[in-house]
Amino acid sequence: MVNEVRINEIVKEIGAIQLEQEQANDYIRNLQKGEEEAYDQLRVMLRGIDNEFELCQGDAKLTRLVEERHEILRKLERECGEALQVLEEEQKKVKDKCESDIEELRMEMKRLEMM
Repeated sequence: MVNEVRINEIVKEIGAIQLEQEQANDYIRNLQKGEEEAYDQLRVMLRGIDNEFELCQGDAKLTRLVEERHEILRKLERECGEALQVLEEEQKKVKDKCESDIEELRMEMKRLEMM
């Protein structure tokens, strides 16, 4: 009887972990989507820099301003890329932790079923 109660608790715990994992994945995917959109927008802006350099027509002051903008965009692009990488790593950590916790609970449940 006690084993059945614990087995039911384990089933509920597994369901809760799976729900938490799904919610965490949704949250991370939303963050990734925002970062990917920002990254894509930065790439478009960087491609447009070439046109801005041409429009400077040798004006040193304008060229310097465009170069500064180019450097800022490159820095933001790197930061977006790094943020995407961190999000992917965090998503993997969440997945691994949830799978590990679920596996432990399933092993406990099997042990209890054998008693």
